[in-house]
Amino acid sequence: MSHIEHDVATKPKILIADGDKANIRFLSQIIEQDNFDVLTAIDGYEALKLTEKNLPDILLLDADISVIDSDQVIKKIKNTNIISSIPIILIIAINDSKLRKKALEAGVEEMLNKPVNEIELLTRIQSMLRLKRYQDVLSIRQKSEVKFCEDQGIKQIRMIEDDRDSTNALSKMVRFKESKTSRPIRLLLVEDDPKHIKLMGAYLREPEYCLSVASSGEEGLAMANQSSFDLIILDVMLSDIDGFEICRKLKAGEITRHIPVVFTTSLSDVDSRVNGVEAGGDGYLVKPIEHRELWAKIQMLVKKKQQWDDIRSIYESTVRSAIGDVLTGLYNYAYFKHFLDFEIKRSFRQDYKIALMMIDIDNFKNYNDTLGHLAGDLILRELGRIIRIYIRAVDLAARYGGEEFAVILPCTKVEHDSKMVAERIQSAVMDIKLPMLQENIPYLTVSIGIAYCPFDATNADDLIEKADMMLYHAKKTGKNRICTSIDG
Repeated sequence: MSHIEHDVATKPKILIADGDKANIRFLSQIIEQDNFDVLTAIDGYEALKLTEKNLPDILLLDADISVIDSDQVIKKIKNTNIISSIPIILIIAINDSKLRKKALEAGVEEMLNKPVNEIELLTRIQSMLRLKRYQDVLSIRQKSEVKFCEDQGIKQIRMIEDDRDSTNALSKMVRFKESKTSRPIRLLLVEDDPKHIKLMGAYLREPEYCLSVASSGEEGLAMANQSSFDLIILDVMLSDIDGFEICRKLKAGEITRHIPVVFTTSLSDVDSRVNGVEAGGDGYLVKPIEHRELWAKIQMLVKKKQQWDDIRSIYESTVRSAIGDVLTGLYNYAYFKHFLDFEIKRSFRQDYKIALMMIDIDNFKNYNDTLGHLAGDLILRELGRIIRIYIRAVDLAARYGGEEFAVILPCTKVEHDSKMVAERIQSAVMDIKLPMLQENIPYLTVSIGIAYCPFDATNADDLIEKADMMLYHAKKTGKNRICTSIDG
């Protein structure tokens, strides 16, 4: 089989906790051949000790671990601040529904059935690593933004007096907010089997749930984009659209990307579970679904989403005013420059590439002169909205100045990825339908220049200069073009 390529050169650390030495050898052989560092523990106590000491990227935990039960190990990790974000994959017997419920309630991220399949194991590990990396990047960015505000003398960012740890401060505020509000969990079931719809309706008829049903994939996508849901339960085998394709579309949408998706299907083969992970799914349930496992999975995923939504809401209201551009909703130039310096240094420590994209609206002066400055502001806001749609959560978009925008794309694996993002933005801009556009100005266009670190430059100023050169070349050679440093 082909090995999974890691995003960075640094080997991720996987801790295997299993009381059976033969199982440890079997799992270690699979994991080590895929370029991971492996740590091992033979009981629950040692697993906790090594987790706190070594901070592994993932804990692979056997459900039958001795000394301390596996669900207690999970609870301890999830309630210990420094290690709570470490993903846990529990290896468990397929018919052990009682322990499955305990593990889900304790906060386990993934479960693998015994006997372990090599392909599924590596796919789940890579999925968890990708999720953890994104969470780490977002956490580091939050702390960077708070520090930037404080360095600029903006003292109101200290949301809780004498608490200088922004993550702790936000968590305290979220817990306070949760104690004041209560509402039903909003669920969307996308299912075309009337019998299963009836069964799920019976499972989820408690007052704590508000269940909506879509009987086709198209209807489900439309409802997810029109209403706010806490979780989507998605059947894989729908009559109109493959469930995996629906999930990919949900995870790519600005409105729906943070909604957890749980797959349901009668299929029990490994390929289907792997496809679900690769499509960005957050859970997998095989029909007939066990009521307690469904309930526990919903509670765990919804709790995480609500915490994330609350933190993001509080965070944005306090920080964005200091580092954001009011007109476009993107970051301002000062924070863009600060973050680019910071991100380049981090990219060298972790050995990954960065793409810098400079975007300029073609003939913007003509729009302002012909249509007026209010129309020009509307165009700038619309471009800001489009950029936010087509970039990832780990990317950073800023208004560089006037009608020029900048996008930092960290963890870029290949140059093609950044150019594909640029093409989507450029195409979406040309589709903008603004009421003030006239016959002599039928549509908007943008020119885009892209440069790469470390290929083009090893510091922020040089990278900006190189991207600006590419932007100038795009303007000079006809506008409405994308020029990159690797195009020659």
